[in-house]
Amino acid sequence: MANFYIEKVIATGSGKEPSIIEFCSGLNFVVGPSNTGKSSILDCIDYLFGFTPKADKPFRIDKSLGYSRFYLHTRTQNGTVVFERELDSSKIKVSGSDSNFEHGEYSTSDSAKRCIKNIWLQMMGIDNKP
Repeated sequence: MANFYIEKVIATGSGKEPSIIEFCSGLNFVVGPSNTGKSSILDCIDYLFGFTPKADKPFRIDKSLGYSRFYLHTRTQNGTVVFERELDSSKIKVSGSDSNFEHGEYSTSDSAKRCIKNIWLQMMGIDNKP
């Protein structure tokens, strides 16, 4: 079982007021009428988990909306782990107050030495060391 939860997701951009959704520990529901951003929240979370856009499966946040930077704040038993990614980047910056997680820049590529999936596996309590 994961020893973390998502505290908030933030989408922002130059001249944009940040769009923020906050969660609490436990079960959270995201409900609302059609076309109000529920799927966009999941797309942002997926993007910060390391989603790699492809020609046949693009990132669905429309660039024309002006959002270009995305943040995912998580809460662990020992503090916070924050993920930050810019639009069209394959790099995710990891920071926060939980010293159990090595801060710095990670790649979305599975073949990279510092791959973001390893941080997520560690967050879930799965040892991914060879």
